Amino acid sequence: MYRTLMILLLLSSTANGIPQLINYQGRLVSTQGDAIDTTISVVFTIYDALDGGNVIWSETHPSTQIQDGLFSAALGSVVPLTDIFSADRWLGVRIGGDSEMQPRERILAVAYSYRVRTLDRATGGVVSGKLNVGADNTNSGQYSFVVGQENMASGDGSAIVGGGQNVAQGESSFIGGGTSNTVGGGESCIGGGSGNMSTESNCTIGGGTGNIAHGDFSSILGGSVNTTNGDGATAGGGASNFSGRYAFVGGGRFNKARGHFAVIAGGGGELIADSNSAIGNYATISGGSHNRSVQLGTTVAGGLGNIAAGESAVVGGGSSNDATGNYSTVCGGGESNATGLGSTVGGGVSNEAAASYALTSGGRNNSATGEYSTVGGGYSNEATGYGATVGGGFGNDAVGQQSTVSGGYYNIARGVHSAVTGGKQNTADSTYAAVCGGYSNSAVSYADFVGGGHGNQASGGDATVAGGYGNFATGIYSTICGGQANSSSSWGVVCGGGSNTALGNAFVGGGNENSATGTYSVVAGGDTCTADGYLSSVGGGFSNHATEECAVVSGGRDNAASGYHSAVAGGRENSAFDDYAVVGGGFGNFAGFASTVPGGYFNRANAAHSFAAGLRAFANHGSSFVWGSSANDTTFSFNNYTFTARCANGARFYTAHSGTSVGVQLPAGGGAWAPLSDRNAKENFRAINTSDILSKVAQLDLSEWNYKTQDDSIRHIGPMAQDMYAAFQLGDDNISISTIDADGVLFAAVQELLRRNVELEARIKNLESGSRR
Repeated sequence: MYRTLMILLLLSSTANGIPQLINYQGRLVSTQGDAIDTTISVVFTIYDALDGGNVIWSETHPSTQIQDGLFSAALGSVVPLTDIFSADRWLGVRIGGDSEMQPRERILAVAYSYRVRTLDRATGGVVSGKLNVGADNTNSGQYSFVVGQENMASGDGSAIVGGGQNVAQGESSFIGGGTSNTVGGGESCIGGGSGNMSTESNCTIGGGTGNIAHGDFSSILGGSVNTTNGDGATAGGGASNFSGRYAFVGGGRFNKARGHFAVIAGGGGELIADSNSAIGNYATISGGSHNRSVQLGTTVAGGLGNIAAGESAVVGGGSSNDATGNYSTVCGGGESNATGLGSTVGGGVSNEAAASYALTSGGRNNSATGEYSTVGGGYSNEATGYGATVGGGFGNDAVGQQSTVSGGYYNIARGVHSAVTGGKQNTADSTYAAVCGGYSNSAVSYADFVGGGHGNQASGGDATVAGGYGNFATGIYSTICGGQANSSSSWGVVCGGGSNTALGNAFVGGGNENSATGTYSVVAGGDTCTADGYLSSVGGGFSNHATEECAVVSGGRDNAASGYHSAVAGGRENSAFDDYAVVGGGFGNFAGFASTVPGGYFNRANAAHSFAAGLRAFANHGSSFVWGSSANDTTFSFNNYTFTARCANGARFYTAHSGTSVGVQLPAGGGAWAPLSDRNAKENFRAINTSDILSKVAQLDLSEWNYKTQDDSIRHIGPMAQDMYAAFQLGDDNISISTIDADGVLFAAVQELLRRNVELEARIKNLESGSRR
């Protein structure tokens, strides 16, 4: 349903064969008062009565263009007007399929002008008063001037200097020429053209056709069907443009600068739907088509189908972009929206900045929906957290407050201040969590970190996985430097390798399938090694195990330190099976409580505090020492606190530095010690007094006795060391008697006895010889 708010009828009837036309101009609005923009059929009918009566004349204009409610039509252009105005007449108007509007409009005046063929006796001089030059003109206004044909100068001081069917109604109005132009306001001017109309004061229409200047001080430079509807409005030209109060339309077609001080530089299109519309006060559209600048101070620089709807919003160009947030900006691109306060879309396609001060720089299908969030570019990225950032890439999401995804593919930063710097399908789920890159990595808990790699997870809180594949740092402050399928719990560290495990406060340096499960335990490397005890450690090797507190296996293969503070230095298949036990190396060696096997083959230090070394040495008694050297015979200890050694080729003890052979030896198969007595090893020789020695020997106190450390039944005979030393001053001290000194004294005593015996035998022989004589 439609209704008209204004109708202007200009009737012109002519003589001498000039067509008769009525210039009809009006404004059409809906029943709600909204201006109509459309193309529609309009039927005009002239009756001889206000109601009912007879149809005197009728014609249909099937495609009348209506812009911002304004339209015009030349009645008589379809069905010629005959001499029908000899009595009162009323005009009826029907719009589209509606019924005829009521009431009908009375046609109040008909302007008749007569073409004067000559001016009788006009030979020169001064014309005073009004001047009418031409046929069928009228100049009813005081001091009015009219030239041309069928023109009407009714305003005081008005002038029409040419053309036909023009009307200058306003005071001091002016029409330079053309046809069917109307100046209704004072001090207004139409330079020429056709069907132009100026309704208010101080208006100017330079020319063109069908232009309407409604506002005071408004201007239309030219063009077709342009409208200035507000004070101070300007339309530079073009076609079907509309300008509001102090607004400006530079050109183009179907453009509407409705807001106060609004500007449309040009653009528009062939259809009304292509028009640019600057609705807001101080709004600006530089050009393009189908653009809208809606609110106060909005700007659309150009492009197609762009909307600047927020206060002071800007669209730089592109296509189908919307800047609906106050102070928002879309620089360019297409199908992008800046809906948040102060939000910005730099360009690209289908991007969105939907929260206050959000920024999407470019790319495609990107969205910055958190306040102060940023998406730098890429495709289908989203920054939803407050101050969140996505640098670029594909399908990335920065959810947490101040979270960051630098780029990559389908990465998510969910935690506050979390970050994913790149890679594919990585997630940083908690506060301060970070994943630097790689594929399918996750930093789950507070301040967890994954440097890269594939399928890694840091989930303990302050946990770290530097890289590798399939590693899991599940405890607080746990660390995995790299490798594959490694795991660490709280404070645990795995440097690398594969399938290694470090539990609380434990460390695995690398290797394969190693586990440090004891608190503060260490496996430096190797394969299938375990450090299960508190403060236990395995240096490396294969299948070595330190299972008790402070147990150590340095290396080798298949070794075990299962006692408290036990140790195996290396070798193969060695076992320190009790507390404080030590095996230095070798093969198949066993050490019991506080016992030691330094190495060798198949040795057993089974008893406490025992020692077994060499080959097949078995120390089965406490504090025993066994040395074995036979591949076929096992050497056993024989009692507690004993020393047993099997030396098939003899035994030797040196008591001096290298370069000498001073000492004792036990020859192969022998049963007694042989002290060194080589002349070349001796010096400072002195002769002895055998008689004196024999005398001292005879004076020695000899007795039978037992050692206090032995049973009373174990008896010995000999002198005391103090008496021996006092008598002969031999040896190192006065508490021991060296066998070599004892032997020497006895040798000297025997020599003396032998010498004396020889002398006695000689004397006896002499005595016997004398008695026979």
